[in-house]
Amino acid sequence: MLPIPPNYHPINVPYKPAQEQIVMPPIGYFFKPQEKCISFLDACKQYCEEIKRQKTQEAQINVLKNIMQNNKNCPQDLDMEGLSRMIIDVSDQTGIDPIMITCIAQQETNFNQAADTGSGKGIMQVVPITVEDMYVRPGIYCPEMKKLIKKYKTLENVFAQKDNNPDMNLGNFGEMLYEYGNHKNLFNAVKTDTYTALKVGTYSYIAKLHRAKSLTKNPDNYEKLALELYNTTELKKTYSNKVYQQVTKYRQMLSALDITV
Repeated sequence: MLPIPPNYHPINVPYKPAQEQIVMPPIGYFFKPQEKCISFLDACKQYCEEIKRQKTQEAQINVLKNIMQNNKNCPQDLDMEGLSRMIIDVSDQTGIDPIMITCIAQQETNFNQAADTGSGKGIMQVVPITVEDMYVRPGIYCPEMKKLIKKYKTLENVFAQKDNNPDMNLGNFGEMLYEYGNHKNLFNAVKTDTYTALKVGTYSYIAKLHRAKSLTKNPDNYEKLALELYNTTELKKTYSNKVYQQVTKYRQMLSALDITV
């Protein structure tokens, strides 16, 4: 049952004892500028949802920071709070678990954006061919782009439509492609900007996840197989097992935290 403010006793609303914790929505939840006033019940629901969202994010940040703090090889000047918030933002955009994103970044570079291990660049070690593929086959990285390509035939035509209609929504992935214009510009951003590197690396993982779902019918194996596909070396199974072990560990840690409202 939703909490109600003290001394609120309309007919058919049960009385709440004073010793129980009471959550009262701020006045802004009833009267919002340029919006219709909402009912008391809806205000309580919205307020509780917002509190739960904030508590969930705080718990996620604590777990992500814990991953970084336990990594002795991460950069000494790493802004753990800032990086954690970046990862959660990318997670919100893509729907990929922030713990998965974090564990991939840890395995790839120990959270070092400047790491240079060959062709891979950025905190998630994205390779040039992956970024080029995003402009060739954008539909495998994002459902919205798949629909737009089907409608307008080519990515160039989609961009032309966007030029003529700036309010056209391409989705987060499409907007990123449009912003940088071509794969060379986007890859340069991967090399220099942590946030862009996180986004591109996560979309690369999404494509691998879609591929994994076509290779196995067992949902329990999707993520592990996607991790194998993310790593192209002969050690891909070892890589997958190591990352997934960390993911499982920290998911359990997050689930043990109290985020009830």
